[in-house]
Amino acid sequence: MPLYRPARTVYACDAMKHMNLKLLGACVVCGVLTSLAAGQQTTLTPPKPSGDPEPPIIMTWLTVVLAGGAVVGAAVLPSKRGHQD
Repeated sequence: MPLYRPARTVYACDAMKHMNLKLLGACVVCGVLTSLAAGQQTTLTPPKPSGDPEPPIIMTWLTVVLAGGAVVGAAVLPSKRGHQD
């Protein structure tokens, strides 16, 4: 009688015996197909703008004036301090 006996795997049915091999085969096929698809890609180039890329000067200055006015307006608001401060 041997001292060590490897455990036997008990399967519920015969189909489960080969399920791991089928899963492994499906993973290998997916990996191969993915690598083939990735190898066929061409290099992409960004599109070139068709118009003038300069921003409008008036909109830039209008944004600066509005942001500055909001900062100045918040600075001049009186603080609500009571007599117990």
